[in-house]
Amino acid sequence: MKVLLDTGVWFRRYHRLPLRPSLVKFLETEVTEFHLCPLSVAEIAFKWQRGRLPGIPDPAA
Repeated sequence: MKVLLDTGVWFRRYHRLPLRPSLVKFLETEVTEFHLCPLSVAEIAFKWQRGRLPGIPDPAA
């Protein structure tokens, strides 16, 4: 199954942050292909540039 991931789910999964157990099970057993919307990439870049992503190094550092 192909899935378009929400920005928050993608970010948490990529950085191995906690997700709901039912969501983890679904992603591990049912999904064969992950997709990410270009707007999600822009959102992550926007937040990173402003230092709003916890646990991610500040771009100014």
